[in-house]
Amino acid sequence: MKLLIDTSSIVNFLRGKQGSDILWREINSKGDLFVSIITKAELLYGTYRSGNPNAEKKKTLDLISDFNIGIAPLNDDIVDLYAVAKTQLEKAGNRLDEFDLLIGATAVASGSMLVTDNQKHFRRFPNLTLYPQ
Repeated sequence: MKLLIDTSSIVNFLRGKQGSDILWREINSKGDLFVSIITKAELLYGTYRSGNPNAEKKKTLDLISDFNIGIAPLNDDIVDLYAVAKTQLEKAGNRLDEFDLLIGATAVASGSMLVTDNQKHFRRFPNLTLYPQ
């Protein structure tokens, strides 16, 4: 099973949010873990905004390495799905953040389930499967 991890789930795990360690043990045993290059960018942005950028960046990159998390690049299929989803959502009067649209499109294009601590937010994305269901 392919699991694409959203920024919110990683941030909550790094911050030690209650229950996030249980989710991480579970997903680590279920399949291949990935993040979108967009998620990596968001995570790095957060490290540079922190009070200790070098330590936070190391902690973030160590997490990606320790859990053997792959980085999914953007490609033409993802960009097309992004444009279609954005159009559909806008016509329905729903909007999602640009980065969230790209992360959702990455999950759909790669056939991955999206692991997020913001399921209510991502449920609006067409044809996206969330973990857990």
